[in-house]
Order: sequence, then structure tokens, then C-alpha cells
Amino acid sequence: MAKILICEDKVEARETLRDILLEQGYEVFTAENGKQGVKIFEHQRPDLVFLDIYMPVMDGLSALSEIMKLNPEQIVIMLTASADIKQSVKAMKLGAHDYITKPFDLEELFIIIINALKTNSLHREVRELKKQLASRQSDIVMGESRAIKNIIKSIDLVSPTGMSVLITGESGTGKEVFAQLIHRRSERKEYPFVAVDCGAIPENLIESELFGYEKGAFTGADHSRQGKFEAAHRGTLMLDEITNLSFDGQAKLLRALEERQIRHVGGNKDIAADVRVIATTNLDLQEVLKDGKFRLDLYHRLNEFQIHLPPLRERREDIPELARYFLKIANQELGKQVTSFKSEALEYICEHDWQGNVRELKHALKRAVLMCESRELTLEDLMPNPLSMHPGTKVEDLVDLNGNFYDIVSDLEKQLINNALINYEGNKTKAAEYLGMNRKALYRKMKSLEME
Repeated sequence: MAKILICEDKVEARETLRDILLEQGYEVFTAENGKQGVKIFEHQRPDLVFLDIYMPVMDGLSALSEIMKLNPEQIVIMLTASADIKQSVKAMKLGAHDYITKPFDLEELFIIIINALKTNSLHREVRELKKQLASRQSDIVMGESRAIKNIIKSIDLVSPTGMSVLITGESGTGKEVFAQLIHRRSERKEYPFVAVDCGAIPENLIESELFGYEKGAFTGADHSRQGKFEAAHRGTLMLDEITNLSFDGQAKLLRALEERQIRHVGGNKDIAADVRVIATTNLDLQEVLKDGKFRLDLYHRLNEFQIHLPPLRERREDIPELARYFLKIANQELGKQVTSFKSEALEYICEHDWQGNVRELKHALKRAVLMCESRELTLEDLMPNPLSMHPGTKVEDLVDLNGNFYDIVSDLEKQLINNALINYEGNKTKAAEYLGMNRKALYRKMKSLEME
């Protein structure tokens, strides 16, 4: 059922509207001023907001402005007295969907709610269509290697089943991209895909992040909040880098998956948690299990089906297609018109090991497009620093390492500056930018190194 937020400072009006909506089966949140309403909105993201124009602390128009910043498509209905029509019109210009005068006519109220929620549903459909369009485009960049074709076959096989999937592979291989593809090809595609970075959750907050909490559950919990399981209800929950979860967190996760229900921290009722779980890791889970750092029972629960993503260096035949795609994307993002690669640049791209995999390739090409001053991307454009001027360049190729520390560092700095100046035909401004400093800093450094 839809979630509705009521921001109204008059107790009687607020409670009357709340009771009417509760009787209709809506989930209702209330606030007595605009500031409190905005805070609740941030955490609950309701489908519909009723907002009184005149309130203490923060008035309705100010609250409307803040809400529209958080979600420009949010459906907001202004609550107004009949004498406040001008203010209501102003609110409409700021993004309000409609207004209703107090006291409410129930028939009018229900019509406004139904129409507003229909509009909200249409917004969701448009967003989903945009996601699907973006997803079809992202499929293109996966490549045509035998390894990728086998992975796509596996995804086509497992996606409709609802089985838990474990995706393994080095960082940057695109584990989340493939997790989203599984979701889009599943029967849950109409419902949310929620990604959780297990490494970013402090150990003491794992339970509240995954399962949510009730108001007053702990210090600072001044409102209730749903967790990731609720947010992903009937959809897909991706647990990124699952091995970062503590043993205690693993136990609580396993219980939720087995029972298919969760309970808010500080709550006393069970909440259905119908989610399809996709877990990812960049580690060898067999080694992690041997070290006793991961629960065997949770491993078996997550590993109903496993997909391994090979590193980019093991599917080099995909690199040219990926490179051309990322070149196109970089042009769009940066407003450039770099149309092709110089032969030596493409050769370098295909031969490079790309330890950061697809992610590193994408970022390298975006940086190169930014640096490029012609329609053809050159080898020099690809180099993040002069040490990479040629594939395989090592520090010892540039300076003599037999000497004291300070002399070695000075010689290396001279080589870096010389290479940068050669790259840009003596243009010190561009050389300085390339080295990550301004022109004055480059002059000072050259003077200190006694360079002409």
C-alpha cells in the first residue's frame, strides 16, 4: 500500500486526515512542521505528501522547495484555507501537484489521492523504461568473447528461477552490471533492485541497515526507518563484497534469508522479506572458508548458482569493442568529438593488462578523451603520467638507482618534467597540468632542480 506523509501543524486537522487515510489502508507518517516533514521524507520517501502552507519552524513553501530538491518528481498536495489561493498557485509554480482546501470534502480528497498516486505510478513506469533502455545499451559493452557468451547463457538459465546467485571476480570486472542483468531478466524486474556495499556498513549498524529500526530503538533514532530488505521487497537485493560482513552479521543475514522475514531493531513484529539475493565477492571464497572467516551454512545458502567473471586480460578480444563504447560514452559526457584511435593507441589498449579491469579501462579512456586535442586519440593521451610513456617502462629505465635517496628522487623528478615538456612541445602550462600542478609550481620545481 502507498505511503503518505502529512505535514500539518494543527493537531486536530493532522489527526483527522491521518485517521481517514489509515482507514483506507494507507501507511501514514505525520509531521507538525516543515523541517520535521523534510527529515521524515528523506528517510521514508513516501509516495504522496500533504503539505500545509503555514507552519512553524519551516513553512510549507520552504518545505516544498526542499522536497523538490530531493525528488523533482515527488507528488505534493498543498493543504490550504480558502483565503490562501494565491499561495497555493505559488506552490504549484514551485512544483506542487495540486491543492485542497480545508475543511476537506471526502469525495474530493479521495479523487485527488487516486489521481496523484496514478501520476506517481506513471513516473515510476517512465523511470523503469529509462532504466531498461540504459540496460539494453549496457548489454552492448559486455563483449562477444566465448567467456562472456557462456556467462550470458548462464544468466539466461538462472534469471527466471529465483535462485540465489553468487558472482565472483576481481574488482572492476562488472559484478554489479551482471547482477542487474539477472534482475532485469527475472520475474522480479518490476520491483526494486537494491545494492548494499557490505564493506561500507559499520559492524554496529549492520542490523539497522539491513532490517531497519523503530523510533527510539537507540540514541538518535527519532523516527522509524525501513532497511534494505524492506526496500527490496519482491525485488532483488545485491550484497556487494559479502565477505566483509562480520560473523555476527552473517548469522543475522542467514536467519533472515531462511525465515524470509525480518524484524526492525527495537520492533516487536515480524515483517515479510521476499527478496532474491545476489551476493558478490572479489575473494576466493574457498580460501576464506578455510580460514574460518565465513560461515559454511551461509555460503551454501548463497551459492545455489555461481557465476565467475574472468579478468579483462583473459578476454582481450572484448577490449576493442569495450574501448569504442567507452570512447563514445566519454564523448557524450565531456562534450568532445574524439572519433577514433591512433593505431599505436589501440594496440596499447589491447596489450595492457588492465589490473583494474573494465572499470580501469573506462576511467582511462574518459581521462584520455579529456586530454585529447584532436579527433584521434593518441598513445600520449592515454598516459596518466610520463612513467607510462611506453608499455613496460620502469623506474630503473629512467634513472640510475645506485645512489642516495635524495639524488634518485631529484633525477626522477627531472625525467618526469622533461618527458612532460617533450610531450607538450615545451608548453609549460600544459606540462604542469599533466603533472598535476600549476605553472608557478612547475617553475619553482624546475628552479630547485636547477633545470633551464
